[in-house]
Amino acid sequence: MHIIPEMLKRLRLQNGFTQKFIADYLSVTQQAYSRFEIGTREPDVNTLIKLAELFKVPLDILVGRYIEPGQSFTEMPKKTKKKQGVSL
Repeated sequence: MHIIPEMLKRLRLQNGFTQKFIADYLSVTQQAYSRFEIGTREPDVNTLIKLAELFKVPLDILVGRYIEPGQSFTEMPKKTKKKQGVSL
């Protein structure tokens, strides 16, 4: 499943942005941005942060992590995984 490409396209269309506009915002070519949307290239963390700022959404939304309506990120339950006796 390609969460990031799907979210990028959905958010771009919801905001009425063109791929060229976003590419210029990121200082990349339109072809480079297009590859993010089709999933042949993954944006790095700094690019994801810029995209989250542009779309005015939490980074978690771009990477497919969701919260329940009305729940803040600070209220999200903390998941712990035990690996060799250490809580992560």
